[in-house]
This record gives sequence, structure tokens and C-alpha cells, in this order.
Amino acid sequence: MDDAITTSLHLSLTHLDNKDTYVRMLFIDFISAFNTIIPQHLIVKLSLQGLNTPLCNWILDFLGDLTIHSSNHIIKFADDMTVMGLISKNDESAYREEVQCLTTWCRANNLSLNIDKTKKMVVDFRRAQSDHSPLFFDRSPVEIVKSTKFLGVQLAENFTWSLNTTSITEKAQQRLYFLRRLRKAHLPPPILTMFYRGTMESVLSSCITAWFGNCTVSDRKTLQRIVRTAEKIIGRSLPSITDMYTTRCIRKANNIVNDPLHPSHTHTHTHTHPSHTHTHTHTYSSSSCRLERGTEAFGPHNQTVEEDEER
Repeated sequence: MDDAITTSLHLSLTHLDNKDTYVRMLFIDFISAFNTIIPQHLIVKLSLQGLNTPLCNWILDFLGDLTIHSSNHIIKFADDMTVMGLISKNDESAYREEVQCLTTWCRANNLSLNIDKTKKMVVDFRRAQSDHSPLFFDRSPVEIVKSTKFLGVQLAENFTWSLNTTSITEKAQQRLYFLRRLRKAHLPPPILTMFYRGTMESVLSSCITAWFGNCTVSDRKTLQRIVRTAEKIIGRSLPSITDMYTTRCIRKANNIVNDPLHPSHTHTHTHTHPSHTHTHTHTYSSSSCRLERGTEAFGPHNQTVEEDEER
């Protein structure tokens, strides 16, 4: 999920780095489940199961029958779908044409849009903002929202993360109650730590590489207080919220660099520095942006990893 969120943020902020630009994000909800898979992988599996070539080609054509304009991007994860329009100079023609094509494609393939749950968000950092015209699906207007839940993360129109921090904090605080109950039941620290990692750390670190880098100091302190409270209950030290972020950024950086098919692979550069010891130091740096919100919004960026030479 963090890859989908990070890709959306990267596309948006890279585009917003230019003058006279804004982004329209359409979060689509289908009445029936819409399972999005990688068509090429499915075709390979179907071929191994003995399906004939014409049928496989028909399925591939069905799943790949959505062509998009270069200024539009479709982010798909499981049954979630987001249409992004990178608008320049108030020209929304390509974006609106894309939405119309999507509506027609869904109707032709027996997919019904849930207009009540489909939301639209406009990300516009320009000083002189113009009124954004409404969007319609089959004559039904799409609701414009200032924030929405995107793959489990609270995404705001200004790309700040206070709402997301509040949501995470509330979930984690609810689980602190059960942690206290387990301690009162005299469970040993290893069991309490296991419970914390499974029910609380997983919440605190969910998609953390996508949002923690642009959190305010106040938001970070709020999240760290949860960790400190858990430490007092368990009686053992735990990884800080910053350590969680750093660890996962390094892991993500390795995955991106080592996977040429990863959507962020082309945006990340690797610099190898041989050392006098038996290790090599690799510095991973993502594409730079002119404005600070772009350089700090998502990771991994400027991560340094030491690897054993024998590897």
C-alpha cells in the first residue's frame, strides 16, 4: 500500500513543483468488487493451467483496455482505484476526457460506480486559485472533499499529516488498554512485547515511509508518546517512531533499487562508496524537488546503507 501512496505523492508533488499547476484526485469506489491484478502475471498463470492462447489474449485485452493521456495517471491497488489528473494552466480537457472514458469502460464491462462513496480532492498550492468546476458521473455530481482515507491513510488536500496522526493515535491508544490488562494479568515482558509489535507497532508504522517524513515536530512527539507509554507498561525499551521510519526506509530503498519493475526505480539513484573495511556504503537519493514539501514528503530519500563486501 505504501508504494501506491508514495507513487501518488511523488506524481503530485513533482507536478506541483512547476508553476501554474494543480492536481485533481478522483477516488473511485465500485459497488461490486473490482479486483485489480497485474495482467501479464495472470496470463502466465492461466497459460500454465492450460488455457488456450486466444482466450488468454482476450483476457489480457479486457484488463488492458484502459488507455490514458500522459498527464493522467491511474493508481490501482486491489479493488481501490484513483484517477489523477496533473493539470497545467487550468487545462482539464485531458482529465475530463479520461473520466468520461472510464465511465464508458465501466458501463461496457458491467462495473457500477458507487457515486456516494466516490470522492474528488483538488490539490492546489497556487496563491491565486480559480474556482474548480464540478465533476459528474452520469449526471450525478462527485462530492469534493478536503481529506479522505486513501489505502488506510488519511490524505489531506494540503498534504499535511495531522489528521492521519490523530487517526493513528486514537487506534494505538485503544490498544494500550489491552496492553495494560495483559500486564495486570502478570504476563511476562516477552509476551507483552509480542502483543505490542502485533497490535500497536503495526498501526504506528503502517505506510510510514509515505507520510512520516513530512510530519510536524508536534505530530512526531504525539506518536512517540504512545511508544514511551508502551515502554513503561512493558518495562522494556522499544524502537522509537523515528527508528521505525528509518529502518523501513532503508528496507524500502533496497527493494526499489533491486527491483527494476518498481514504479519508483527510475526516480532513485544509487551511489556506491568503497571503504577500507569489508563493507561497501550505498547512498540512495530520490529525485529532487524545488520546494521543501516535495523533498520531505515521502521516503526513502538520501538513505545510506552499509553492506558486507562478500554479499
